[in-house]
Amino acid sequence: MTDSKDSSAYHDAVKSFAGSKLFFKIFDETIALVQKASDYLEGAGRFDQVRLESKEASVFATESVKMTNRLMHTSSWLLAHRAFFKGDLKSPRDMNLKEYLNMNEIVSLDKLTPSLPTRFVVLVTQSNLLFERILRLDEQLKNIQDLYDHNETKATSATVIHDQFNRIRHEFGG
Repeated sequence: MTDSKDSSAYHDAVKSFAGSKLFFKIFDETIALVQKASDYLEGAGRFDQVRLESKEASVFATESVKMTNRLMHTSSWLLAHRAFFKGDLKSPRDMNLKEYLNMNEIVSLDKLTPSLPTRFVVLVTQSNLLFERILRLDEQLKNIQDLYDHNETKATSATVIHDQFNRIRHEFGG
């Protein structure tokens, strides 16, 4: 995508999404999960971590940071799209959001030991699911642009073929 015409389908899709009920539902869900995670990690999570064995406490600390990171990047992605919708950003790509949305952040449940607190595992799982949804939404928004580009190419090709056919008809008196 090189100019604003090329990215207009993507921009339109982002604006449509950022003004939709779905956006606000996901945004509210994200804020609620951030609050739940924060409350847990600053409260009961501290006591849960202290009671863990050394290895599990290390996993708990590492996954806490990853979960916080996922939630922060999810919030950033949503806020950037909302800022674009409101006109505060020229393009939703100004933040290069692809850097933030990294599949390596997703924790598979089998890596979480069974001795970790259930509430913690639930929060990690919820943050994974939310993050995966944002990754899919980001991909779907970008696919709209790809579809637009593909249709533009097809229309241009059809026009070129049609023009060539007309020239041939004209040259041969058809």
